[in-house]
Amino acid sequence: TDCMEISKKGLEDFPDVIWLKRSYALSMGYSGYSEKAIELLKDLLIQKQDWFMYRDIARIYRKDSNLLEEKNYLIQGCFVSKNIPDPKFRWEMYYDLGCNLIESNELEYGKLHIQLALAVRTEEGWPIPDNLQSIINKYAIEDQFEKTGKQFIKELSFYWKKEKPNPYSGQEKKNGEIKAILPNGKSGFIASLDGDYFFRFDKLNFNKSQIKLGLSVSFYTEKTFDKKKDKESLMAVDISI
Repeated sequence: TDCMEISKKGLEDFPDVIWLKRSYALSMGYSGYSEKAIELLKDLLIQKQDWFMYRDIARIYRKDSNLLEEKNYLIQGCFVSKNIPDPKFRWEMYYDLGCNLIESNELEYGKLHIQLALAVRTEEGWPIPDNLQSIINKYAIEDQFEKTGKQFIKELSFYWKKEKPNPYSGQEKKNGEIKAILPNGKSGFIASLDGDYFFRFDKLNFNKSQIKLGLSVSFYTEKTFDKKKDKESLMAVDISI
């Protein structure tokens, strides 16, 4: 409650600071206002699609015993972070997903995520916390193995991709062609019948070496935050040839 009041007061003076908004939303969630907290966090996710934002939402769903939505958001957090080099600060997310899967009777993948959390902490030379050791003991999870944390991540990436919920279900896919490739070599614009859409190369479902002007593509759109214009806009995603 104190954190909620402090964050709320801070937002009166600094209404656009994401971290204050995040603190306010989380404190609301842990004070019993789960529905409002999730709504605020999902709005923030449009501006900042980082793994910990997905984990934040998952933890509010966990508080409400909604295992399905907790799993969905943890899977997305794992998926978007799979190529980030240093996994050490993500061990709790892997632990949370492991617990969720075990509770949902997906024991094989649940145990693999617990082992991933263990591998990450062990590689950092960190002690094993009681909650992690407890679940290892309870489910007789093997704690001696050769695989590194990164090897676990590579192996589990296929599972995350398969289980990742489709956020575009119910949305009609659009068609267009590559209109421009920006000098940074990481983004560009797609022209379609209803206008031009910005896209990033990390949203391609094919090798970026195939990108060329005039290439016909299909895509969905999702909300994003245009920092230059300081407003929400639509971006092309899930782009296929």
